[in-house]
Amino acid sequence: MSVRKGGRLDELPGDLILEILSHLADLEGVLAFLATCRRFHEFRESRSMWLEVLKTMQSRRPLPCPYDDDLTKFELTSLIDAAMHARRLENNWSKDEPSVIGTIRSFPFGESIDVIAFIPGTELILLHFQEQGTAALWDLTSAKFVGSVVVGRILLLYSDMYLERGRLVVAFETSDETFFVPGSNVPTMLRVVALNHAPPSINVIFQQALTSQCAEVIFLDDRYVGFIGSQTDTTHHICIYALNSSKTVLCNLQCGIPLNTEQGPAHLEVSIIADELYVMVEDEQQLHIYHYHLEELLSSGVPLSPRGPLESNAPLQSLAIVDGSFNKTHIPGGYYNTGFPSRGVMMVSASSSRAGTTVRFWPASNSTSSYIFADAVEAPINRTVFCNDSGELIGMGGVCL
Repeated sequence: MSVRKGGRLDELPGDLILEILSHLADLEGVLAFLATCRRFHEFRESRSMWLEVLKTMQSRRPLPCPYDDDLTKFELTSLIDAAMHARRLENNWSKDEPSVIGTIRSFPFGESIDVIAFIPGTELILLHFQEQGTAALWDLTSAKFVGSVVVGRILLLYSDMYLERGRLVVAFETSDETFFVPGSNVPTMLRVVALNHAPPSINVIFQQALTSQCAEVIFLDDRYVGFIGSQTDTTHHICIYALNSSKTVLCNLQCGIPLNTEQGPAHLEVSIIADELYVMVEDEQQLHIYHYHLEELLSSGVPLSPRGPLESNAPLQSLAIVDGSFNKTHIPGGYYNTGFPSRGVMMVSASSSRAGTTVRFWPASNSTSSYIFADAVEAPINRTVFCNDSGELIGMGGVCL
């Protein structure tokens, strides 16, 4: 369609106006454009326009809805509501003193609980009830439980959540003993729990008895769950279970640096991205990063007897690719180990000082050989970083994740 020379902007064909809207930088610009005249205001009823708006907003920060929701299936009113909700949250965080949105409510449970995680983009929270030995999914909107499963009374360790379409999975190591002494040979249980959010439900999808409690960190994705436990100062046991088969292997990792220092055990973080296992070891002076090819670990490890000890004669692996060692100029204040696998980020860390808080996004490699590891992407923020009692990063404001 041709446009006459000297014509007005509101006389442009609809497809050209939609093209202009798609190039506006943010929602504020779109709303200002729509308010210009009656013709432009009519485009508020365009689903394709709102989909483009939400796509742009999502590229900067997560939307306030489950991360795997298919926006193309949203009704027009739902698209507008999602955009406006995200706008309110963004405006609130941009203030010098953000305010609480909504009513503060309290829920007495009558026994000791552990708050495991909030399910991103939902009103669901995962709780562990110590006396009952259950993990329960609580709906904040209805103030009701939507399901629970038995996981064990004493929560020894749990993994970060792994997000996949329609659900999240998390692994627990627990004990049913009334009193648990670390270092004892009391059997423990490793369980993987799946949390579905449409409709909400919770169930155990994997469980395995462990002969001794020695896990230092648990990791998982949608295919595998595993843990790393200490053996010597320079090697670590690693045990990997396939979630969808009976395949289990045990081998030893050699990181090439002491995993225990004069100041105590080094900090260890592990994550799976694609077909690589990333290991980050931090001591007082440096942060060391390695990655291992999962297939090589699985093919070279020895099968683990379901009741066999972890001290079996597993082969020593020197398969690590040294990604980098960095001299520390800061003391990390917390970790968010899950990272963002879909965006190539294996871990997020935060450090605080008098000057403020710096969040670091650690990228994963897509290389199959050794390479020069890029510096982490840093984002200074002037908002509070929230950590739990273990120093793990559980939330932050004013930064795009």
